[in-house]
Amino acid sequence: MQRPRDRRGNGRPGPDPVAAGMSVPVLIVEDHPLYLGALRALFERGDGFEVVAEAATGAAALEALEGPRGARPRVITLDLHLPDGSGTALAQRVLAAHPQVRVLVISALTDRAAVLSALRAGVHGYLTKDAGSEEIRHAVRLVAAGGTAFGEPIAVLLRDWLKADAGASARTHFPTLTGRETQVLDLLAGGREYAQIARELGISEKTVRNHLSNLFVKLEVNNRAQAILVARRAGMGTS
Repeated sequence: MQRPRDRRGNGRPGPDPVAAGMSVPVLIVEDHPLYLGALRALFERGDGFEVVAEAATGAAALEALEGPRGARPRVITLDLHLPDGSGTALAQRVLAAHPQVRVLVISALTDRAAVLSALRAGVHGYLTKDAGSEEIRHAVRLVAAGGTAFGEPIAVLLRDWLKADAGASARTHFPTLTGRETQVLDLLAGGREYAQIARELGISEKTVRNHLSNLFVKLEVNNRAQAILVARRAGMGTS
């Protein structure tokens, strides 16, 4: 694991605080005073955390990081809705200048644009504000150790969006397939056996085989392996 680069940007390696048994330094960026206080309290009550700075605006966060007495957080917990700008833009700027820092979004925003924008900015995790104290502490430890953390609501949204995108891709690439044939092909490309496909779709295994026979003809393939290859080339099999 890489040591955090110091705030002057010399790039010297250093320890992962979790692996080294050290407290995780945390910078809280949150404009709502009550929620900021709740985050501070849950870190203070939990072993292994140190709140090194707090900020209610993006400008204050940058000052905390880059000022003459700059904090050295390993993890920034970040609200996306800040009074002086976008939390996503702040994450992008911070990660470009301080690649040793890990960013965990904790936001009430769950729309596709907000979540995907944050992911494109490079954040390492995303929780909703109804996440429990232990879930937040676990997520901070996880991203501090180099992992990623997504709350169940966000994970479900991402899965649904991937399914929708796969369906759109399938309709574009395979317009002759019926909706059910597309579902069967997607599950097949995702590694499901015939019995699993039947169970997930609530149909018989014989019906699954009938759908496969039809789609083999439409895709001009001879067997299951060829169908899977064609489907995966079209981006299917992510569900």
